[in-house]
Amino acid sequence: MQKPVWKSEGCMDHVRANFDVAALALQADATRIITLNIGGALPVTNIPGINRGYHDLSHTGQDPDKLRQLHIIESALMAELD
Repeated sequence: MQKPVWKSEGCMDHVRANFDVAALALQADATRIITLNIGGALPVTNIPGINRGYHDLSHTGQDPDKLRQLHIIESALMAELD
């Protein structure tokens, strides 16, 4: 695995860098347990179709637009684990 690189792609790049550091720590046997708190701190992302931060979206009140945006962000986060 390559050294994590900070690009200027917004918060999803920050998420990728955190996942990379976690993977490196596991591969180096520096730890066997990783805890990442990602979602709550995500600001508005550069993901197309997103115009609010994650925390705001997590309080949906069953608003269809917030649910749609939350689905997009959470799908993007899960895709990073692939």
